Amino acid sequence: MACHIKMLRSVSAVFRLIDDFTGKVLNDASFFFLSNGKRISHIRKPEGFFVLVDMEESRDLQIIICSRYYCNYVISGLSVPSESKSIITARLTPGLNYPVPPGASAYSACFTHSSGIPAANLAIELYAPFRDGAVKLKSINTLDNEAYASLSNPYGVDYTGFTLAVPSPDEGDSPLVFSLSSRKDSTDFRIDRPLRKVPSCGCMVKRVYSSVCDFLGRALIPVDYIASPESPDVMEVQLHAFNGVNSYFRDISLSRGCIKHFNEVVDW
Repeated sequence: MACHIKMLRSVSAVFRLIDDFTGKVLNDASFFFLSNGKRISHIRKPEGFFVLVDMEESRDLQIIICSRYYCNYVISGLSVPSESKSIITARLTPGLNYPVPPGASAYSACFTHSSGIPAANLAIELYAPFRDGAVKLKSINTLDNEAYASLSNPYGVDYTGFTLAVPSPDEGDSPLVFSLSSRKDSTDFRIDRPLRKVPSCGCMVKRVYSSVCDFLGRALIPVDYIASPESPDVMEVQLHAFNGVNSYFRDISLSRGCIKHFNEVVDW
């Protein structure tokens, strides 16, 4: 008589991985997951979900990403019981090996210190306008000890996983940057962390594209091209490079349909 043993597996979390540039759901077999240095079992669903199973306790989770994307995506202190109740959306940042589609626009740069040494591991952000019209921050609300951003959203776009920037209420201060970790309804999204200051209601919201320089100071960031009001062939964005202590800001112009290269020198 044949003996069949059925293994019961416990679902720990469900992930949806999205290409931050194209917005497409990713589902190839090159992704895997680590928790505290150990590989976590997962089931890859054809619908585009990765189901993590049999995680023992709350711990840090690391998504190891194929070479097209920047290194990895880390979630600190993933709580298995609470996070398993919903799908976690992770938007993955293109890396240096990302195949920028023909006709797309991108920012390419080589960062060096004023001494000429490559500025390795700099965090890079581009603050850019949205294609979906003028997105504005309507309010910041708190519900059950969670902060929510209410956005004008005339097209009903799901901004879950997006990183946004709004002007600081203090003139001359750097923008307030935050990510939207989940969606409550068509206009309200949960913020991933408390804001250090309360932004002004009605202010314009910028989309944040990000990356990190490699050991030679190189970075590549494809962007969704939005022409400036002054010229259809120019896109105006603000560059922010920082290392946790020092920051470097400047306005730059990107060109339609091409990868534009910059040599950036940070004076520290």
